[in-house]
Amino acid sequence: MMTFTATREQRDELEGLAYWVSDRAWSRERGELDENEDHRTDTTIRAIFDRLDRLAVPYWVQNAVCRWAEDWRRAMKENLRDAMRAKQIVL
Repeated sequence: MMTFTATREQRDELEGLAYWVSDRAWSRERGELDENEDHRTDTTIRAIFDRLDRLAVPYWVQNAVCRWAEDWRRAMKENLRDAMRAKQIVL
């Protein structure tokens, strides 16, 4: 199994990614994501992906965070660090 240990800077960006992905999922479900907000959120998430790429965070780690955060109910109940530790990702 692959493992990954994040630096502080990588962790901060991954936490930001989780926040924005969860926020977008919550807003979509509630019907509160208008076109402007969707564009702003998309731009923010893409910028985070660019920073994660520059910080050499593997795609599988980025994907794991996104998949976890897309379920905003779980993200509200669980701690990101604990959830990722179960996937051999140390934040």
